Amino acid sequence: MNCPLCSKKPQIVQEYKAIDKYQGLIKDTGWHTWKYCDTCDFYMSENSETPEDRRKIYMKYWQKELRGISIKEHFGVVDLLQYTVNAGRIKWLTEQAPLTKDSKILDIGSGYATFPYMFKKIKQNVKCVEPEPTAAKFINNALKMPCVPHFYEDYETKEKFSLILMCNVLEHFEEPIKMLKKAREQLSEKGSIFIEVPDACEFKELSLDHDDFNSLHLWFFTPTSLKKMLAKAGLAVKGMTKIHYTGMGNVTVTRIGAVCHAAN
Repeated sequence: MNCPLCSKKPQIVQEYKAIDKYQGLIKDTGWHTWKYCDTCDFYMSENSETPEDRRKIYMKYWQKELRGISIKEHFGVVDLLQYTVNAGRIKWLTEQAPLTKDSKILDIGSGYATFPYMFKKIKQNVKCVEPEPTAAKFINNALKMPCVPHFYEDYETKEKFSLILMCNVLEHFEEPIKMLKKAREQLSEKGSIFIEVPDACEFKELSLDHDDFNSLHLWFFTPTSLKKMLAKAGLAVKGMTKIHYTGMGNVTVTRIGAVCHAAN
């Protein structure tokens, strides 16, 4: 694999030879390697899974046998853990990209949907895209938000959105630049995209067996590499920030948040 931002061959920084819990779902023999491009300040993963393998994992990702509790129970846990940080996200985001009562929001890869649900609480019009059927059903029926049960790669629409949320999803895309271009085309005039991705500072701050380094995460970002990727997708940054919150296991994780719009 060469760096998708500059085509330079990256250097290996970390190797895992044992399977992780996600690879175990598909009985993969399991390995993955993190590589680093010093030109772009960008981290990328190579691993034993195929794109089809990853889709199988995502379709089981929320199931009770992996998490140990139901979607409804886990929504409550995550909502409690992230309520304050979600409120802070929305405050900062709307300062960069103000919303109105007529705004239309698309949330990509909604998962438990705690973040888009907070937009619903402030009377915003939110639509979700989430491939896992149990999660999609929960979002539609329990949270009363429309949810399309598709991978974003397969989602086609003529709708235009004032705000597109890509919160902890860009690191999962096989072709992140292509997906950013797709999102850009779904923006209304003067629309914005909010992106949140894992911060590469975690390579120094977290144990390398932490779940953030799992085999489903294909990319780790710095402000430099994120800006470079956004530029390649025809997007200009309005604002960028660091986000810290307590994840599962009571460990603080770090994210880079960015609001961007179509470049002129």
